[in-house]
Order: sequence, then structure tokens, then C-alpha cells
Amino acid sequence: MSTTRMVSRTEAARLCHVSKDTIRRRQSDNSFPNAEETTAGWMIPVSDLVAAGLLDPYAGHVAAPGAPDTDLEH
Repeated sequence: MSTTRMVSRTEAARLCHVSKDTIRRRQSDNSFPNAEETTAGWMIPVSDLVAAGLLDPYAGHVAAPGAPDTDLEH
């Protein structure tokens, strides 16, 4: 069983502070080679976001799916 954290395009955009269109464009240029199409839509490994330079792994945490992201609350 894989332990790679996967996120949707919407979640990837939120985590990376970019638009969903940016995520789609980067996927089109093969920036996320390990992305998988599922019945729920495209899922992108967090490691691909880091490798593409969109997400800094040292800038904070990646919350569990469905968990509130307290870093964004004001």
C-alpha cells in the first residue's frame, strides 16, 4: 500500500496558493508525472507539487484530508 499523500487539483491549488488553471497547465506540461485519474477526478502526489517547485515542504504542514487548515484562519 502506498503512503504517498495525494490531493485533488482543487486542494493542490489551495496548498500551493495558485489557481486551479495553474495546476491544470502544469499538469498539461507533465509537471506531475505521478498524477492519477480516478473516478473522483485527478489526484496529484504532494511530492510532485514539491518537485515542480510549487510547494515548499518546509513552509508548513500538509493537513490530513478533511482536516481544518488552521494556518489559513485569521
